[in-house]
Amino acid sequence: MNQIVPAIAQDTESGAGLSASHAPFVTLTPYALAGLAMGPVSGYLAGKFGYKRVLQVGLFCSVVGVMLTLALIKSDNLPLLTGISILVGIAYAGMANIMLNGLCVILSPSDNPGYLPGLNAGAFNLGAGLSFVVLPLVQTALHEHGGVEAGYTGGISTGAAILLLAFAASFLISKPQDNRG
Repeated sequence: MNQIVPAIAQDTESGAGLSASHAPFVTLTPYALAGLAMGPVSGYLAGKFGYKRVLQVGLFCSVVGVMLTLALIKSDNLPLLTGISILVGIAYAGMANIMLNGLCVILSPSDNPGYLPGLNAGAFNLGAGLSFVVLPLVQTALHEHGGVEAGYTGGISTGAAILLLAFAASFLISKPQDNRG
Protein backbone atom coordinates (compact mmCIF):
# COMPACT_ATOMS: atom_id res chain seq x y z
CA MET A 1 0.00 0.00 0.00
CA ASN A 2 2.82 2.43 0.70
CA GLN A 3 4.60 2.11 -2.60
CA ILE A 4 3.13 -0.02 -5.38
CA VAL A 5 -0.48 1.18 -5.16
CA PRO A 6 0.52 4.87 -5.08
CA ALA A 7 2.91 4.17 -7.97
CA ILE A 8 0.08 2.65 -9.99
CA ALA A 9 -2.14 5.59 -9.06
CA GLN A 10 0.49 7.99 -10.44
CA ASP A 11 1.43 5.97 -13.53
CA THR A 12 0.16 7.80 -16.62
CA GLU A 13 0.43 4.74 -18.90
CA SER A 14 -0.48 1.80 -16.66
CA GLY A 15 -2.54 3.44 -13.95
CA ALA A 16 -4.77 6.36 -13.06
CA GLY A 17 -2.23 9.08 -13.88
CA LEU A 18 -2.79 11.07 -10.69
CA SER A 19 -0.34 13.69 -9.49
CA ALA A 20 2.04 12.87 -6.65
CA SER A 21 0.06 15.16 -4.37
CA HIS A 22 -3.36 13.73 -5.34
CA ALA A 23 -2.50 10.00 -5.24
CA PRO A 24 -2.20 9.75 -1.42
CA PHE A 25 -5.68 11.25 -0.99
CA VAL A 26 -7.13 8.45 -3.11
CA THR A 27 -4.97 5.61 -1.75
CA LEU A 28 -3.17 6.14 1.56
CA THR A 29 -5.65 8.45 3.28
CA PRO A 30 -8.66 6.13 2.78
CA TYR A 31 -6.47 3.18 3.82
CA ALA A 32 -5.44 4.87 7.06
CA LEU A 33 -8.93 6.17 7.89
CA ALA A 34 -10.50 2.77 7.24
CA GLY A 35 -7.94 1.14 9.53
CA LEU A 36 -8.64 3.73 12.22
CA ALA A 37 -12.40 3.22 11.96
CA MET A 38 -12.07 -0.57 12.01
CA GLY A 39 -9.86 -0.65 15.13
CA PRO A 40 -12.66 -0.44 17.72
CA VAL A 41 -14.78 -2.89 15.71
CA SER A 42 -11.87 -5.33 15.66
CA GLY A 43 -11.50 -4.97 19.41
CA TYR A 44 -15.16 -5.80 19.86
CA LEU A 45 -14.90 -8.79 17.50
CA ALA A 46 -11.80 -10.02 19.34
CA GLY A 47 -13.80 -10.07 22.57
CA LYS A 48 -16.45 -12.23 20.92
CA PHE A 49 -14.42 -14.49 18.64
CA GLY A 50 -10.84 -14.25 19.87
CA TYR A 51 -7.81 -12.23 18.87
CA LYS A 52 -6.28 -15.04 16.84
CA ARG A 53 -9.40 -15.66 14.77
CA VAL A 54 -9.83 -11.94 14.00
CA LEU A 55 -6.11 -11.78 13.11
CA GLN A 56 -6.54 -14.67 10.69
CA VAL A 57 -9.61 -13.15 9.08
CA GLY A 58 -7.73 -9.88 8.73
CA LEU A 59 -4.70 -11.57 7.16
CA PHE A 60 -6.82 -13.62 4.77
CA CYS A 61 -8.82 -10.55 3.70
CA SER A 62 -5.54 -8.65 3.32
CA VAL A 63 -4.32 -11.28 0.85
CA VAL A 64 -7.58 -10.96 -1.08
CA GLY A 65 -7.34 -7.16 -1.03
CA VAL A 66 -3.73 -7.15 -2.19
CA MET A 67 -4.57 -9.56 -5.02
CA LEU A 68 -7.43 -7.26 -6.03
CA THR A 69 -4.85 -4.52 -6.57
CA LEU A 70 -3.93 -6.42 -9.74
CA ALA A 71 -7.17 -4.99 -11.17
CA LEU A 72 -5.68 -1.52 -10.80
CA ILE A 73 -3.01 -2.17 -13.43
CA LYS A 74 -4.06 -0.45 -16.67
CA SER A 75 -7.06 1.09 -14.90
CA ASP A 76 -7.94 4.71 -14.24
CA ASN A 77 -11.00 3.78 -12.18
CA LEU A 78 -10.72 6.02 -9.10
CA PRO A 79 -13.60 4.43 -7.15
CA LEU A 80 -11.95 1.02 -7.61
CA LEU A 81 -8.59 2.44 -6.49
CA THR A 82 -10.15 3.98 -3.40
CA GLY A 83 -12.32 0.94 -2.67
CA ILE A 84 -9.38 -1.45 -2.73
CA SER A 85 -7.39 0.93 -0.53
CA ILE A 86 -10.27 0.96 1.97
CA LEU A 87 -10.58 -2.84 1.90
CA VAL A 88 -6.87 -3.32 2.60
CA GLY A 89 -7.05 -0.62 5.28
CA ILE A 90 -9.89 -2.43 7.02
CA ALA A 91 -8.29 -5.86 6.73
CA TYR A 92 -4.63 -5.11 7.38
CA ALA A 93 -4.41 -1.85 9.34
CA GLY A 94 -7.74 -2.25 11.11
CA MET A 95 -7.76 -5.98 11.82
CA ALA A 96 -4.51 -7.89 11.35
CA ASN A 97 -2.11 -5.31 12.69
CA ILE A 98 -4.26 -4.41 15.69
CA MET A 99 -4.97 -8.05 16.59
CA LEU A 100 -1.29 -8.92 16.42
CA ASN A 101 -0.58 -6.12 18.89
CA GLY A 102 -3.36 -7.36 21.17
CA LEU A 103 -2.06 -10.93 21.03
CA CYS A 104 1.40 -9.69 21.95
CA VAL A 105 0.02 -8.09 25.09
CA ILE A 106 -1.97 -11.10 26.26
CA LEU A 107 0.66 -13.69 25.29
CA SER A 108 3.59 -11.92 26.95
CA PRO A 109 5.00 -13.64 30.00
CA SER A 110 3.74 -12.13 33.26
CA ASP A 111 7.28 -11.43 34.43
CA ASN A 112 8.07 -9.49 31.22
CA PRO A 113 4.82 -7.99 29.87
CA GLY A 114 6.56 -5.70 27.38
CA TYR A 115 8.58 -8.48 25.75
CA LEU A 116 6.27 -9.48 22.89
CA PRO A 117 4.91 -5.97 22.19
CA GLY A 118 8.51 -4.75 21.93
CA LEU A 119 9.53 -7.67 19.75
CA ASN A 120 6.48 -7.15 17.54
CA ALA A 121 7.20 -3.44 17.11
CA GLY A 122 10.79 -4.17 16.18
CA ALA A 123 9.80 -6.92 13.75
CA PHE A 124 7.11 -4.70 12.21
CA ASN A 125 9.62 -1.90 11.66
CA LEU A 126 12.15 -4.31 10.18
CA GLY A 127 9.52 -5.78 7.86
CA ALA A 128 8.27 -2.36 6.82
CA GLY A 129 11.82 -1.27 6.05
CA LEU A 130 12.62 -4.43 4.12
CA SER A 131 9.41 -4.11 2.12
CA PHE A 132 10.79 -0.89 0.66
CA VAL A 133 13.74 -2.94 -0.60
CA VAL A 134 12.21 -6.29 -1.58
CA LEU A 135 9.02 -5.22 -3.36
CA PRO A 136 10.66 -2.53 -5.55
CA LEU A 137 13.52 -4.93 -6.28
CA VAL A 138 11.08 -7.53 -7.60
CA GLN A 139 9.07 -4.86 -9.38
CA THR A 140 12.13 -3.35 -11.05
CA ALA A 141 13.63 -6.71 -12.05
CA LEU A 142 10.40 -7.89 -13.64
CA HIS A 143 9.78 -4.49 -15.23
CA GLU A 144 13.16 -4.65 -16.95
CA HIS A 145 12.45 -8.11 -18.34
CA GLY A 146 8.71 -8.07 -18.94
CA GLY A 147 7.43 -4.50 -18.90
CA VAL A 148 5.57 -2.25 -16.51
CA GLU A 149 2.62 -4.56 -15.94
CA ALA A 150 4.93 -7.51 -15.20
CA GLY A 151 6.74 -5.37 -12.64
CA TYR A 152 3.55 -4.33 -10.87
CA THR A 153 2.21 -7.89 -10.99
CA GLY A 154 5.43 -9.27 -9.53
CA GLY A 155 5.57 -6.71 -6.72
CA ILE A 156 1.93 -7.24 -5.81
CA SER A 157 2.23 -11.03 -5.98
CA THR A 158 5.33 -10.95 -3.77
CA GLY A 159 3.47 -8.88 -1.18
CA ALA A 160 0.53 -11.29 -1.30
CA ALA A 161 2.88 -14.27 -0.90
CA ILE A 162 4.43 -12.69 2.20
CA LEU A 163 0.94 -12.13 3.62
CA LEU A 164 0.09 -15.77 2.90
CA LEU A 165 3.18 -16.81 4.86
CA ALA A 166 2.01 -14.60 7.74
CA PHE A 167 -1.43 -16.23 7.55
CA ALA A 168 0.15 -19.70 7.67
CA ALA A 169 2.37 -18.66 10.58
CA SER A 170 -0.69 -17.43 12.49
CA PHE A 171 -1.72 -21.05 13.02
CA LEU A 172 1.41 -21.47 15.14
CA ILE A 173 0.26 -18.84 17.66
CA SER A 174 -0.59 -20.45 20.97
CA LYS A 175 -3.90 -19.98 22.68
CA PRO A 176 -3.77 -17.41 25.46
CA GLN A 177 -4.19 -18.84 28.96
CA ASP A 178 -6.94 -16.42 29.88
CA ASN A 179 -9.13 -17.47 26.91
CA ARG A 180 -9.22 -13.99 25.37
CA GLY A 181 -7.66 -15.12 22.09
